[in-house]
Amino acid sequence: MKLKTCISFVLATLLITIAISKNDTIAEDSISLKTTFQDTKKSETGESPKTIQWSFLAPENGKPFNDPFAKLTQDQLSDLSYVVRIQRLIEDEKIKADGVDAKEAANLSNKLTSEGVDIGWLIIQRERVKQIRGLQVESQSRSIAKSLGDKKVTLTGYVIPIRKREGKLTEFFLVSTIAACSHEDVPPRLKVIFVTSKSGLFSADKRTPVRVTGRIKAKATMRKIINGNGQVMVHSAYEMSSAIAELYSPAQQ
Repeated sequence: MKLKTCISFVLATLLITIAISKNDTIAEDSISLKTTFQDTKKSETGESPKTIQWSFLAPENGKPFNDPFAKLTQDQLSDLSYVVRIQRLIEDEKIKADGVDAKEAANLSNKLTSEGVDIGWLIIQRERVKQIRGLQVESQSRSIAKSLGDKKVTLTGYVIPIRKREGKLTEFFLVSTIAACSHEDVPPRLKVIFVTSKSGLFSADKRTPVRVTGRIKAKATMRKIINGNGQVMVHSAYEMSSAIAELYSPAQQ
């Protein structure tokens, strides 16, 4: 009798152990299935775009080199740019050598000379400085774009329109400030992104901020635009294709 009771106890214990083990296996399978579903859902939706600032795309520091233009004030740079542009127009016979613009350029030239600015020497140095700056910009933009990988980013700025389709902007330059949209001087390349958008953006005023989301690549682009100086060439160091663009307000932060 005691033997029979002992055997019954052992069998009961074994059945309970099997049942617990089976339930644990079912629970583990359930957790595993749930985790797999969550991972799949996460991979399908993707991570939220990272918000970046313009300072990330355009670091202030570059490799130092002998840049004679760095010693000029902003007013002197603006005056020099005007003088050089007028000289070219005169050489191309697009304006008269004794016209109003030519006289203004002559006055500015005399002013610069009195301030110790050697215009002729700077014109010769311009191409050398341009090449060095171009190489620096290319190196920086590639390094910065590489650090972002293939992640989507969000950036806020202002637009310089390029192309419209059905009332929407499908191509534009995104710049960091309002002044860059209409100022006589074109913005630096590291603070300009060439944006293409399939959905487009309803024409926004140059003073209206926009928010753009997409993947940034290091790619040089140039387009002619119209500003206070007439037609000027704007260069960008970055490109964002198939981007999503929308009007922006601080409340969206």
